[in-house]
Amino acid sequence: MVWNPWINKIISSGKGKALFTSKEMPGLIPDALVARSESIKTKRQDLIGMVRAWYDTEKFIRENPQEAVKIMSKVVGLSADEYTVFLPGTRFFGQKENLQAFDAGNAESLLKVAPTIEKFLRDHKLLEGTLDVTKGLDASLIKEVAGIK
Repeated sequence: MVWNPWINKIISSGKGKALFTSKEMPGLIPDALVARSESIKTKRQDLIGMVRAWYDTEKFIRENPQEAVKIMSKVVGLSADEYTVFLPGTRFFGQKENLQAFDAGNAESLLKVAPTIEKFLRDHKLLEGTLDVTKGLDASLIKEVAGIK
């Protein structure tokens, strides 16, 4: 299992090919802001600030992709050209997409894809015990930023 830029380097070298990519399983490889319940209570305004900062970042990436690539490539020690391969395969969620990710009616919502992720983790012995996904998903921060009660 690898991700860009290594996938692109392997394919470009002719020494390998992608057997399966996350494009075939939308929504199953989420990145998330994770916080303990206690932190959501005691550090709520800090977390709200992080969500707002992320939305500003997502907007900047969307509106200024060339400049964003220059900045992000420096962070990971790649040239801008090497980093550019990341963008087509990466979905940066803004406010709308984050709200959809918590919408149980959306087929790609975290609640809908969680059983598939859980099965994969169990099958590969990466998860033990019981899991109640509903207790681990809290949309209150993104809803508060969006002005939704």
